[in-house]
Amino acid sequence: MAVRTGRSRNTVKKYLDQEDFSPSPPKATPKPGSKVLDQSLQEVIVSWLEDDLRRSKKQRHTAKRIFDRLCDEHGYAHSYSPVSRFVKAWRNEHRDRSQGFAPRVAQEGTIEVDFGQANVVIAGEEVTAHMLIVSFPYSNMRFGQLFLGETAECVVDGLINVCDYIGGVPREMVFDNATGIGRRFGEVIKTSDLFGKFCTHYRTTVRFCNPRSGHEKGNVENAVGFLRRNLLVPYPAGPNLKELNDEFFARSVEFGNDLHYRHKKPIIELFDADKAVLLELPSTPFQAVSFRSCTPNKAGVASIDSNLYMVGSSFARRKLTAQLSSEEVTFLDEKYNPVVVLPRSFGTNPDIIYSPASLLAHLSRKPGAWNQSMLRNDVPEQLKQWLDKATADKRAEAFSALDKVQDTTSFSAAVTAATRMVSQPTITEEVTVINRHNLDMLARRIHEGKPIPESTANLAAYDVFTSRKTPTNTEGIS
Repeated sequence: MAVRTGRSRNTVKKYLDQEDFSPSPPKATPKPGSKVLDQSLQEVIVSWLEDDLRRSKKQRHTAKRIFDRLCDEHGYAHSYSPVSRFVKAWRNEHRDRSQGFAPRVAQEGTIEVDFGQANVVIAGEEVTAHMLIVSFPYSNMRFGQLFLGETAECVVDGLINVCDYIGGVPREMVFDNATGIGRRFGEVIKTSDLFGKFCTHYRTTVRFCNPRSGHEKGNVENAVGFLRRNLLVPYPAGPNLKELNDEFFARSVEFGNDLHYRHKKPIIELFDADKAVLLELPSTPFQAVSFRSCTPNKAGVASIDSNLYMVGSSFARRKLTAQLSSEEVTFLDEKYNPVVVLPRSFGTNPDIIYSPASLLAHLSRKPGAWNQSMLRNDVPEQLKQWLDKATADKRAEAFSALDKVQDTTSFSAAVTAATRMVSQPTITEEVTVINRHNLDMLARRIHEGKPIPESTANLAAYDVFTSRKTPTNTEGIS
């Protein structure tokens, strides 16, 4: 047999004597160098690992820490690999059966919600936007929206947009411990006032994951990275956040035409099962706003969440109410009438947020404050130079005219009209007068988008007939 098969006699005898040829598991082969850990060192490592079981999970030995201690305290002079293998084998043998993750069964009509961050370009400036991602684990349908913060107003605003789009309300919403809307303390869940009212208004329930347990909402965790990689690379750019947000939301919905990663059916078809169990939308719209009391200082500046907002000097030391939304801060007077609407700032902004239009009335009364006014950064250079040279009376008259005209048109139209007026060539040394009458008509045409006829005619010389001064040079007047 050995001659016929070309095998050794010992090999042939081994297989002739063997009776059981059933498959058997492979035997573990010791790694070279594993013997450098003698019995005494193994007992030391085991003692450290057993002691760890009684200590906080955040302060237990890693294999690297065990290696370092062996070198420092026991003179270990070999490589790290044998230590790492021994620690891994010991932990596998002593793993509690309750450890690990159990497979999750996605329920129809349930959503998972999470935030992520991404860089975008708004009006030429790169900013960090916060992506609110809403996913349906059953169908894997995903919706993405962009905000500048992660407050309760942003979350509720985004959820309202999703509910309105799909025509229903999810039965359950799953969050992590997001401080903007609520937090879980053991078995106790505390939500913010706005989010609690939203849940009551929409008749839905909310569930918070265990702390540091992102795997409990793994579907939306995956959706955050997926949408960021596929829709926000390269950085999207737009004139404002609204246009970027509209495009991001619309493009995220388009992935509904893809096949489900497991069921191999279009996501939009599986999404029908999600929509079939949605709750009805409430008949009354919900306003995603919250209110804060505030008192502006003597300069009319109010502080909201460590950011400063210019309300106006006429409201200094008065008790006002700030209405906060995901995009704006609206200040209300004592009778809850709107005073000024300003863009909301998130984080900590060192600059004062203000509306240029709100400064005009103050400057019309105190024209001398122009040289140090924040408004200087919001007017064209030609108008700035004219205001710098104008007398206090003419400057006050100009600010008063701008204030009244911007009420009927817009701040931009009024400033554009005034800039056009002071840019016209003069035939006298008199400074052009900006008053309400000569500013209003031009600002209206600009505001309405009507063409402005080009003219080289200058009527400044006729201003002398409406003033008390006697004309000194009437050359060119016929």
